[in-house]
Amino acid sequence: MGIFQNLVETYEKCHSIVGIVQADENGYINEKKTLLPIFHITFKSEICVTISEDGGFLSAARDKKETTIIIPSTESSSERTSGKAAHPLCDQLDYVGGFNEEKTNIYLNELKKWKNSDAALNAVYRYVLGGTIIEDLMENSIFKDNEYLSASDEDEKTQIDKDKVRKFGVRFSVRIETNIIK
Repeated sequence: MGIFQNLVETYEKCHSIVGIVQADENGYINEKKTLLPIFHITFKSEICVTISEDGGFLSAARDKKETTIIIPSTESSSERTSGKAAHPLCDQLDYVGGFNEEKTNIYLNELKKWKNSDAALNAVYRYVLGGTIIEDLMENSIFKDNEYLSASDEDEKTQIDKDKVRKFGVRFSVRIETNIIK
């Protein structure tokens, strides 16, 4: 039996724990002990954007510290260090925030290939395509004072310091209304 056959059998035997986050003896979550699903990676996120199923902004929240989540990835995005390769769903503001047009287009093209007719994925696609995420985050006071550029008027926060926030991880929550027919 070859090494790859052994790997496949081992993975199949562990299938019941794939994606289940493990806690250490003190109850602290240790994402490094999580067996990831195939084509998934761990991703550090600190901003959650909630949108409606038509891609409209509903709310945003910022975690007190980065949250590690499991997200889908492509072969190229899982290996990115300094190259340009978007994750197909959650990503940094550099990709979803419109700071870098090329990266945002890469993100949108990746999501477009993957979304098909899925309502949640289509909602994320429409929202990011609309290009309002930075304004929405600013209006919801997601950024801290030191993440804005110094303005001539101390009371007015008009521009975000892109270098300070571009690496912030963003995850999406899509609120889908279901019609119950009796």
